[in-house]
Amino acid sequence: MGITCLWIPPACKACWEGSTGYDAYDLYDLGEFDQKGGVRTKYGTKEELQRLVARAGAAGVDVLFDVIVNHKAGAEYTEPVRGVRVEQYDRLKEVTGRLEDIEAWTGFDYPARGDRYSSFKWNWSHFSGVDFDEKNKGHAIWRLEGKRWAHDADEDRGNYDYLMFANIDHLHPDVREELLSWISWLGSQLRLGGIRFDATKHISKDFQWDFVSHIKRAVSPDWLIIGEYWHLNAGFLAELIERFDHQMILFDIPLVHNFRDLSKAPEWEADLRTVFDGSLGRLKPGHSVSFVVNHDTTLVEPWFVPLAYALILLYEGAGTPCVFYGDLYGSFGPKGGRGEGTLELPPHHADVARMVLARRHYAYGAQTVYFDGPRCVGFTRHGDALRSAGAGLAVLLNASSSRQCAEKIMYVGTQHAGERWTDILGASGGQEDGVVIDEHGFATFSAGPRSVAIWVDATAEARDVVDNFQLDHDIYGLMGSEKMDGSQD
Repeated sequence: MGITCLWIPPACKACWEGSTGYDAYDLYDLGEFDQKGGVRTKYGTKEELQRLVARAGAAGVDVLFDVIVNHKAGAEYTEPVRGVRVEQYDRLKEVTGRLEDIEAWTGFDYPARGDRYSSFKWNWSHFSGVDFDEKNKGHAIWRLEGKRWAHDADEDRGNYDYLMFANIDHLHPDVREELLSWISWLGSQLRLGGIRFDATKHISKDFQWDFVSHIKRAVSPDWLIIGEYWHLNAGFLAELIERFDHQMILFDIPLVHNFRDLSKAPEWEADLRTVFDGSLGRLKPGHSVSFVVNHDTTLVEPWFVPLAYALILLYEGAGTPCVFYGDLYGSFGPKGGRGEGTLELPPHHADVARMVLARRHYAYGAQTVYFDGPRCVGFTRHGDALRSAGAGLAVLLNASSSRQCAEKIMYVGTQHAGERWTDILGASGGQEDGVVIDEHGFATFSAGPRSVAIWVDATAEARDVVDNFQLDHDIYGLMGSEKMDGSQD
């Protein structure tokens, strides 16, 4: 298809057997020790993980490991500690101004693993805050006695060092040494292509720099490091990339919010011409990762999802695109009215797969942009002689719900004169026979209401592959079963 990297969920042992992994318990347990309900993680055993990474590598796909080093959960025992309660929405403000005696879940012994791989045992001194008092069964945020929030965590909520569970104190020298040692160990266990660095908004930037520098120096200079820093100011994110000497790239959070706003706005207010305004890709296209949906972010209305994917996959300058697994293979319940274990394919799954293929084969060469109307925009890629014999593409996005198709005259290059182009998605709205590129390299392209059309030469190299591609959606063996949601085909 053209997928080059596979970002997998956190594969370390979490605090219960069905966890998705973001409540990290033991970083050294990749599904090897009988802890927290079993040996395997939700996703399998360590041996299965190693086979996955090896098979992906053999297919030319790098695996990115989701790193959770902001907090820990699932401690073996509580410890008596003192802490000062702080405000939920301003962590720099103390509620009472006095220390309270609480029982915190901060003791980690790892009885099943013991000292295998690491003899480090976590206790209250390795954390800066907690959110639960076992003694009084109270929920709040306590900054522990003698601790301070990292001064260089994000300034949201006063200081956003604390996020959840037992908050790791990245200012503690033993903690820093242990986490650097762990990432080196991880690199020795799995032939990875890099990491997705979770919750960087809540972690000391000095520690992040040490962590990234250590990876590049001691693990692999070729690892791709993607930081998840949830911030709407692209200028701030660009400065952060420069602070890390371009060694870490970031998700384009402003862009996905633009997608959300356009998808939810009243039709007469939506202006597709602004879709890239304020995006990280505009400032750092080579160091931004664009996405539409992910494991915990569903901001974009369903009708706009295909349009957003066309932009991140085919538009030059939109950053490195990340396609959500569920948009190709479906997602499991519970979700909405669906029950546990049910599988549902999104209505756009086939279109997204074809867009990925179109990127691989045709999204090359010069780009001509037609962002000249609020409800209908387009762009063309003229093709590269070294890719698919020079075949290009034309993309037209229509945000109008009017029954009348949107049309736009666009230039694709005189080298394509005489070619008959057709829409690979079947969304052209009445031009199924295609359009012929005139002698000057122009044609009139169309798209149906609230849809995207992607036009390619009907005889282009690999066109039969794109048109006839059938993604094997039944990887779970559920097709036709009662576990498969009947509303999708």
